[in-house]
Amino acid sequence: MTTSIQDYVCNLIKGKKYIAQVYYALDRTFNIAEPRCVCFKIVIPKIGQKVYKGSQLRKLYDESTCYSYDKLFSEIENGKPTLDQYVRLLMKARNTIDKLYKESVHAYVLRDQNRTFCYTFNNPFGSYANVSTNCLAFKGYFNFTKMFCQCERNWRTFDSLIVFGGLALSN
Repeated sequence: MTTSIQDYVCNLIKGKKYIAQVYYALDRTFNIAEPRCVCFKIVIPKIGQKVYKGSQLRKLYDESTCYSYDKLFSEIENGKPTLDQYVRLLMKARNTIDKLYKESVHAYVLRDQNRTFCYTFNNPFGSYANVSTNCLAFKGYFNFTKMFCQCERNWRTFDSLIVFGGLALSN
């Protein structure tokens, strides 16, 4: 089952509160002197929830930077990732997904300054995500902010498995 790039991006936008909590917790582990003493609860619908020590998150981050997407996806059994695998994949794709979230603010700033806005979302998971095309371009802040707002308000619920191409459906 192929997902359109617009639906894929909307799903990422709708899942911002879950995905951003992973990135927030990771950032905090690097700002804390003793990360093994601090805990973070990570909740991802359809995948699971777990309380991680800061040191565990740092270890997952280290693994995500060392492994290729091929290696990370090859570890997934029965089409459904464990929470650790899911978190590793989110960390691997952090720059691209985080940039999508930050561009909503950037678009408003450029609008207020009456400047030109262009943004292209490039799917970080490539063929693994089973998306119709791997990029979505926006010319102008109006188009981007309109889509962002519509996705936040009107999109159905966040489907964590679509982020990686509906893995449970593909196997």
